[in-house]
Amino acid sequence: MWNRTQFCRRVGAAGLSALMIAALIVPASAAENVGEKEETVYIQANADGSPRKTTVETVLRELGDGAKVRDQTTLTDIKNTEGDEEFTLDADGALWWENHGEDIQYEGRTAEELPVGVTVTYYLDGQEIAANALAGRSGRVTIRFDYENASTRTVSVEGNEYEVCVPFAAMSMAVLDSTKFSDVEVTNGKLIRMGDTMLAAGMAFPGLSDALALDSYDADVDVDIPEYVELSADVTDFALDFTATIFSPGLFSELDLNDLDDVKELQDNMDQLADASGALVDGTAQFRDGLSEFQSYLMQYLTGTDALTQGAGQLSDGLTSLDSQSGALSDGLTALTDGLQQINDALSGLSLPGGEDPAAVAAARIQADAETIQSVLPQLQTVLDQVDTYGAEVERQTAAAQAALDGIDLSNADDVVRQGVAAAQAALAAMPQKPQLDCSALAETVEQAVSDLQTQITTVGVHAGALVQMTGQLTAFQSGVQSLLTGGQSLSGGFNQYAAAVSQLSAGAAQLRQGTQTLSEAGSALTTGFSALTGAGGTLADGMAAFDEDGIQPLVELTGDDLTHFTQRLKALKQADESYTNFAGLSDGMTGSVRFLFETDEIKK
Repeated sequence: MWNRTQFCRRVGAAGLSALMIAALIVPASAAENVGEKEETVYIQANADGSPRKTTVETVLRELGDGAKVRDQTTLTDIKNTEGDEEFTLDADGALWWENHGEDIQYEGRTAEELPVGVTVTYYLDGQEIAANALAGRSGRVTIRFDYENASTRTVSVEGNEYEVCVPFAAMSMAVLDSTKFSDVEVTNGKLIRMGDTMLAAGMAFPGLSDALALDSYDADVDVDIPEYVELSADVTDFALDFTATIFSPGLFSELDLNDLDDVKELQDNMDQLADASGALVDGTAQFRDGLSEFQSYLMQYLTGTDALTQGAGQLSDGLTSLDSQSGALSDGLTALTDGLQQINDALSGLSLPGGEDPAAVAAARIQADAETIQSVLPQLQTVLDQVDTYGAEVERQTAAAQAALDGIDLSNADDVVRQGVAAAQAALAAMPQKPQLDCSALAETVEQAVSDLQTQITTVGVHAGALVQMTGQLTAFQSGVQSLLTGGQSLSGGFNQYAAAVSQLSAGAAQLRQGTQTLSEAGSALTTGFSALTGAGGTLADGMAAFDEDGIQPLVELTGDDLTHFTQRLKALKQADESYTNFAGLSDGMTGSVRFLFETDEIKK
């Protein structure tokens, strides 16, 4: 199933919020060099919809010629989330942002009371049940979304005062596992099927029916404005990742009712209301088509992450193989050091009497064996130098690949994401071939030399009389062996450091492999999520079409006193709609828009 944060934060912010804006909001024109402010209010909620934490993400756009930007907000713990612009706090609480000619994006916390809310109620076999008690249960489950709209305004229309709510559109969604949920029904919504996953989505307009006082009109006019969303299903072993609910104002932003002076004129111009509703239907259909186009770009991104995962796997396998060979080389160095130690101990215990003896031949052999051992050590050092060079290059290319991965933002499907994947692939492709560490010939040479040394030392012992003249030579040789022993010990210690470094690189490559695999899996989940979002676009289009048919068109049929009464309330709602442009504050002259996204906790055993 999908991760709540991935779906709601990435798909929700970039897609669903944009969906509501495209379908329901037409922002007013921005004053020159003043700017626009867009707020997305994220509410992390308990499974029943009650808020637990509220974060507001803000974007300041169209900021003008580089002068500092004045921003009014009640948020705390403010931090810039995209750029490096800094702000200063004025005495009146205003923020003055540096202006680099780009959009400024920041987020902050708030404890302000929310103007909207959602209550999620759960039922099992017709009986209400707590969310945590429902986890793991089976039966006929019903999930009902009821909405609260507390954003009331008192406005004056043609000398009459009306208390109305700000008209919000609410859209709720739940992702369902088709292996657990079956026979799903959605009231005031639609079910979208995608393999083993289903998306239940529905729309409502909380408080709108009461604000229009529809109950007081001609009973023959049947106006159906949904106030809730409900889904029911047969469930086995109940679990739910999350639900998401979006509230957005701006429902009446396109309606122009200022010139409606009398009923006759109103009747002549009610077509404007029908046309505006039709425009909303067309807009949601266009948005649905745009989602399908973006999904094709997302598939290109997934192709790149799969290739990156394959390259990281090859890197991990190569380093694992290199790490496994470190033990054999280490054992060879240990054997060399031990052999030199034995020679040194033997020479230290020799008594060197005078006289001449055939042992001179043995002494010459000893000298030759020592030279053989000395010639082997530089070759071993050369092998280690090659390994060090390879390890450094592997570490550099691994760091480059990791840096490229860290820079990838899954919410961004443009060329920057594709360039990040390409940079990681290039770093992996530049990885050098691992060196061949076959030390068997060197080890055999050392072993033969050590064996011959032991034989010749025995010969020297037998012909001790000849050692009188060899005293100086053997003393010098013993000094050389001691130097060789010290060098071998140092070489062994250096190799131990190298082996530890290779082991760390191998572990890092394994983590990189796991990370790219996770990235690939997340991309697959994002693709599934976006497929659902595309389906949600269709749901919204269908919902707006139904709202036009069942809600707007019957209103157009109203006449006489009912029509006059309805018109005044409609004007009141339009005023209330136009007055709600922000949540956390807005500077004078700056235009604003806002939407609210509730994410509920998962329910699981």
